[in-house]
Amino acid sequence: MAEANRNIFSTTNINVPNLAPLVDRLRNETLRKPITLVHVRSYEEGEWICNTAAARLHRDNLKVVGPEAGRAADLVESAIRTKAPVVFAGELRRDEDARALRAGAVFGVRCAAYIVRETRKEANDLIMLLGPWGSHDLVLLSELP
Repeated sequence: MAEANRNIFSTTNINVPNLAPLVDRLRNETLRKPITLVHVRSYEEGEWICNTAAARLHRDNLKVVGPEAGRAADLVESAIRTKAPVVFAGELRRDEDARALRAGAVFGVRCAAYIVRETRKEANDLIMLLGPWGSHDLVLLSELP
């Protein structure tokens, strides 16, 4: 009977880029001031990856703030206030967003955001522009050239 149900209710495997390393970093409680950035080609891809990662973390009963509409500063503040260990801050675009991620990491929140750029070099340039990141454990996850 189980085999018959498996054929009727077959599932589809979806390959979500950078999902495994993102979830692994966000689960890791030993990192100091971690900020994880995901390099994507479109806003929709960034939202998809963050929503999928948040769903995986919810399955582990890990309290997560975001991904949702709003400013990165408001999401990080909400995570600090509610003592959520993880925040998805959306798209990293402005200096204000970068400052919010750094502040959240200082308070022990594991921060994640995404950068929409065509090439990895453009993403790295934006990260350098929005720095300084010296005392933070910053990682850019990218499968793009």
